[in-house]
Amino acid sequence: PIYEEVLNGVATAVSVLPSVDGGPATLSIPALVGSPSESIRAIGAMHWALAFGPASSPPGPADIARALARDPSPAVRRSLASQLAIVAVGSPLSSDASAARDILRDDPRATIRKEAHDALKAASGQA
Repeated sequence: PIYEEVLNGVATAVSVLPSVDGGPATLSIPALVGSPSESIRAIGAMHWALAFGPASSPPGPADIARALARDPSPAVRRSLASQLAIVAVGSPLSSDASAARDILRDDPRATIRKEAHDALKAASGQA
């Protein structure tokens, strides 16, 4: 539908917005992941993984990681899995990120399972 195409364009633009300090933009992750648009939720998954995926990050909003890992949209789950794999290369994963990765390791889609497996390998230093 045209609505989702427009939101996909908006989500793509939001995903590359820098903050004043050059890092990722400060966004309301709960608002992004609560969107009816899978494109917006996929961007929320990416931003959640960047903000709360590393073990050194502050605790994230309750249960968002598990909800993203169980999202009905493969695009959302793939976004989370691929971003967790990237985060895991540079840092151990937080407990919420590890829980999401473990859910994604049993995903019905092989590509998502592979990304989750890659995050596990990177987190354990086997990358």
